[in-house]
Amino acid sequence: MNQESESANTKKNPRLQLSGMVALAILIIIFSIAGVGCRPPGATQAPPYPPSGTPTIDDPLTHNNSHEWEEKQLTKGGRCLFSSNTYLATESVLPNKRYHYHACAAKKTNYSNFTFGVEMTFKTYGDNDANAIGGLIFRANSKAVQFYGFSISPQGNYQLFVSFGPDTNTPDQDLAHGSAQSFITGPNQHNTIGAIVKGNEIWLYINNQYVAHVQDEHRTSGQVGVLVGGTNHVTEVVYTKAKVWQIA
Repeated sequence: MNQESESANTKKNPRLQLSGMVALAILIIIFSIAGVGCRPPGATQAPPYPPSGTPTIDDPLTHNNSHEWEEKQLTKGGRCLFSSNTYLATESVLPNKRYHYHACAAKKTNYSNFTFGVEMTFKTYGDNDANAIGGLIFRANSKAVQFYGFSISPQGNYQLFVSFGPDTNTPDQDLAHGSAQSFITGPNQHNTIGAIVKGNEIWLYINNQYVAHVQDEHRTSGQVGVLVGGTNHVTEVVYTKAKVWQIA
């Protein structure tokens, strides 16, 4: 009898149901903004970027130095060089060329746990080239072309991937991808991209805003650097202000 009365009262008070639904929706929004449920099991909360403390590397990238940034001209058309007090990475157009990217590493670096960030600017790219990218590499073996790559397009589409190198005949593995609202789109726009890497955890940041987190164990240490890629147009990305903070 009491159950029937409660049921009848509920039907006569739809505002109670509506209030409950609104409260539930608010909780879902709050948890979504906070990132609850978005991290892999056992993952810690995203640490702040940039971190406090003095960087191990604070390199304006105006010229080469003891870190030995690669300066090279590739047979497939790409190059890395210092130009106009910046570090310029270019992917050139070749006849019948499919999508291609290449990395430019700081050869005398080697880190396991660290924060790495750099300021990047798309100088030239094709408006219709969906594969135009710039970005970071880290825990790299530049000779074997093995590394983690954090790429970003002029439209703000990002990807974290693992490159296993051409000698392994293993395609790159996608670890995370999405669209970053914090990225300033278009040519000649300055954006800061960064990664915090500790153990098997990687956090990604664009303009100091957290965008993604993954857990992966393919690579444990190596060089840092930058990358550039494209398909049917010349892609030029200018890099400045490279910083590394080591994590104990």
